[in-house]
Amino acid sequence: MTRHIPNPNLDATTTHRIRVLVVDDNVDAADSMAILLRFTGHDVRTAYDGPAAIALAHAFRPNVVLADIGLPIIDGYEVARRLRAHFPKMHLIAISGYGRETEIQQSKAAGFELHFLKPVDPSRIHELLAKLTAADESPNQQSNALDDQIFAIAS
Repeated sequence: MTRHIPNPNLDATTTHRIRVLVVDDNVDAADSMAILLRFTGHDVRTAYDGPAAIALAHAFRPNVVLADIGLPIIDGYEVARRLRAHFPKMHLIAISGYGRETEIQQSKAAGFELHFLKPVDPSRIHELLAKLTAADESPNQQSNALDDQIFAIAS
C-alpha cells in the first residue's frame, strides 16, 4: 500500500480554497489524497463508490472532482458522464491505474479533462489545482486552463 506523504515543497496553505471531491474505492488512497488537499487549504470531501460520488457532487458542488475509473456499482466513466450533464463547468480529472489508449479515450469521451495514471505525484495535483483556480478567476481568459496539457499524464 502506498501512502501519500505531504510534500514539504508545497505551501502549507493556499490563497485560493477550492472545493474538491476525491472519489476512489481504495479508502486509503482517497483519504490520503483528501488529507494532502486539506493540508494545502482546500475544502475536500471523499466518496468511495459511484452513487455516493454523484450524490455528494450534487450536495457539495465541488469545483474539481478527482475520480478513479474502477469504482464499484457505477464506474468512473459513468460518474463523469452524469456529472458533466448536470455541471458542465465542473472540472473532472481521472486518476486511475487504467492507462491503455482505449481507456484514456473512454475517459475523454466520458467528459474527463485529464487522465492521470496512478500513482500521482501530489505536487502535480497541487499545480493543477492552482492552474484551474487561476483560470476560473480570470473571466477574460479565452481558452480552457487545460488547453496546453496533454490529455493523459503519466505521473
